[in-house]
Amino acid sequence: EKTYEAEENGTYYFYVIDSDSNIKKAVIEVTNIDKNAPTAGTMGTKEYENGTEIGDYLLGTSTDKDVYIFVSDIGSDAESEVTTTYEIKTLKDGSINRYTTEDTVTLRETGTYDITIKTIDQAGNEGTNQYIVIIDKEVPILSLKHNDALGANYVSGTWTKDNLYGEVTIDTSVTGKTLEKYQYSYNEVIW
Repeated sequence: EKTYEAEENGTYYFYVIDSDSNIKKAVIEVTNIDKNAPTAGTMGTKEYENGTEIGDYLLGTSTDKDVYIFVSDIGSDAESEVTTTYEIKTLKDGSINRYTTEDTVTLRETGTYDITIKTIDQAGNEGTNQYIVIIDKEVPILSLKHNDALGANYVSGTWTKDNLYGEVTIDTSVTGKTLEKYQYSYNEVIW
């Protein structure tokens, strides 16, 4: 028995000569060889408050706003068409919901959401991108602004020479609580 590995798409001709010198020919058309996973689709996110878009959501950070998500790029494959879907796993209860690229979803409940975008080509190869969305409407939110209350938001982990102004907010409509007092600590809980 002889084997041959087809390396690329195209027409393959196989010739066989048996012990009686008979020649046989086989023609095989190969159209779905693709050894590389496709480029996975990507996700877009927006923050919403009271039904109004207020800007992009920074993936992996905690927000007390609703987060609207959508597939911003379905991904690609150089040799074939692709199908892209995404699934949202709610880490609180482990439930998984699956969507197509036409679906848009607004996440409103407090929780951590593990989102995977899957792009599959015609040969069955799969490329994935994974994202985390964290919504926390049940505790006060601390934001830091450059120089004063009207300054731009400080991005966590970035370098700055500005003074930072702390602002603490709480969504009373969700928690039913009010903010009684707060205190900053550099690296530990005081209360």
